Amino acid sequence: LEKPGVSHEYQILLEANGGERLIVLVEVEPEFDPATGERISREVQDLLGLRPEFRWLKRGEIPRPQGKAVRVLDRRASKGRGNR
Repeated sequence: LEKPGVSHEYQILLEANGGERLIVLVEVEPEFDPATGERISREVQDLLGLRPEFRWLKRGEIPRPQGKAVRVLDRRASKGRGNR
């Protein structure tokens, strides 16, 4: 949120297609610079020791259900797991 052109809307996806993946969807403004995206990716890796896949989306592309925002979607097929 501190980076220029980055919206406050995001969603985290957990998937298990051939191995577990962490995907972060982030809505960005038209002035968003791809170099900023690379810096964000490096900072997350340095901070968490993870390298999630980032997908930069236009404003309004993340679905907005009625009520509370859904920030984390667990799409792994393991038994006992579902949307969180």
